Formats: sequence, C-alpha cells, structure tokens
Amino acid sequence: TGTNVGEYYQSLTIVDDRYFGTKEVTMKINQATPETDFSETLTVPWSKNLTLESVSLPQGYSWVNSDEKLEDIKANYSFAAIFTPEDTHNYCNVEGSFTVNVIKADTSISLATNSIIAEFGDVIDLGVKPGNDEGVLTYTYKFTNFNNEVKEVKDPQTTIDLVSAGTYEITVSMAGTTHYNAAKDVEITVVIKQTSVDKPGLMEATYGDTLDMLTDQFPIETVGSWSWVDDKLTVGDATTD
Repeated sequence: TGTNVGEYYQSLTIVDDRYFGTKEVTMKINQATPETDFSETLTVPWSKNLTLESVSLPQGYSWVNSDEKLEDIKANYSFAAIFTPEDTHNYCNVEGSFTVNVIKADTSISLATNSIIAEFGDVIDLGVKPGNDEGVLTYTYKFTNFNNEVKEVKDPQTTIDLVSAGTYEITVSMAGTTHYNAAKDVEITVVIKQTSVDKPGLMEATYGDTLDMLTDQFPIETVGSWSWVDDKLTVGDATTD
C-alpha cells in the first residue's frame, strides 16, 4: 500500500465460482495541499531603497519577487508570496498574497551634550543634528541675563543667536516630514559667562589738562568702551594717585 506521492502497482488475485485469475491495479497518490494563512497584515517602517526583502514573513513563506520596491508611505500594498512546505514531496507549494503597510519611520535628534559653558564672544556650536536628511531643527528658549531679566521665545526659530552673557535654556525640536515621524525634543543649557575687563592703567597728564584730553589713553575693549563720568574735570597737582 502506498503512503507517499507516486504511482503504485498491485497484483490482485480474484477467485470465485466463475473466475480465477490475477489482475494488476495501478494506484496514484497526488500531492496534498497544506493549510496556509495569508491573512496577516505586515507593517514595515519606511527607509531608503526599501524592498520586500526587508519585510519579514512567517516561517515557510517567501516573496515571489523580494526585489519589489516600497517607495511610498502607503497602506494596503498587496504582494505575491509562496508557501513552501517542509515535505515538498507529499505537499504542494501554495501561492497567495500578503497585505503590506509602509508607515513613517521613527527618527531622533543627535545631541553631543546637554550642557555647554562658554565665554562671552565665543563661537558656540550646540552640537545638534537632525537624524535624517529631511528634518529641520527648530529652537525655542528662555534666556536669563545676569540681572535676572528673562526673555522667552516660544515661536520655533530655525536659528538661534547666542550673543549675550547669561543662561539659555533651549528646547530643540524636529517636526515630522514626508517619511519620518516627529522626533523627541532635546534640552540644552548654555551658560555664557561675563567677560571681565581690566581697569585702565597709569595715565600721563599735564597740570591743567582736562580729562577729555586723556581719553585716547583708555585701553581698547572688545566688549565696550571706557568713558569719564565728567570729562571736563581739570587735572590738579602732579601725583600718581
């Protein structure tokens, strides 16, 4: 008796009151169709050059064309697949199709550090970069100067000028794009220290000069300039005080 797919031949001996003889009988067993399930909806995040090869299938299933491109964010793609049983001798392959949804990919903001201390006048790099080539970084912030005066910028800006001494509490955001979800905000604190300046050194004057005649002896500062409270005062007796 045959138990696997194939053709089997059996000799039968028939005996009754009217007939006695042997007859050969052929029995053919065909491949069975295995149970399959193509109902699962598959979801994959978008990426550049995405193909079906990146979409995982249940065990035993494979794509008919794994090089098929998935270029757009889209629901209910339908792609042909095939189920191959472990026992390929007794069971046949089954073809069907799976539904594939391509969704937006997650992304992030690259952050080098969340705390920066700088000197007034330094060129400051916040060290933040978008995690994809579609994203645009925006900034909101609260600035507190050394007189405890506060300025808040709540409307997102694409640039931020870190030009004043004080503390900047900055929130960096990146909105969603065609292919990416919005990124999680990152927080950065930037402290720009005040710059100290040296007092003017010894000045030389002639008895009777007024202070405005000594102005050119003030040191040159990058953060401001010196001036007399009353530049019309007259220099008195010779002294070094």
